[in-house]
Amino acid sequence: MGERDDTSLEAGLAPTLLTTRRLVPMADVDAAGILYFGAPYRWLEEAFTAWLNVLGHPLSGLSRSGSSCPCVTSATSYGVPLVLDDEISVTLRPSSLGRTSFSLTTEATRVR
Repeated sequence: MGERDDTSLEAGLAPTLLTTRRLVPMADVDAAGILYFGAPYRWLEEAFTAWLNVLGHPLSGLSRSGSSCPCVTSATSYGVPLVLDDEISVTLRPSSLGRTSFSLTTEATRVR
């Protein structure tokens, strides 16, 4: 096996790229009022595109220039149930950096 082409970052040492807060809205829960499993993916995409905007490289501009940031792998773990109106913090951090790719970790935690 060859050497890996990236540098992995430990969660405690990785810098925070962006943190946002939000309430879990009705659109993100099921009939029982518990978080719909796909909702965190929308939060990840919102955090990622907000980070690109902060950097001055909105996704629309990258697309117009012929660049892209395709998602190759995705996974989600659900530690505790979130319910309607929970206030959450969504944090975006790098998890690995390579010559031609990067990985991000997004964590959503209940604030109250």
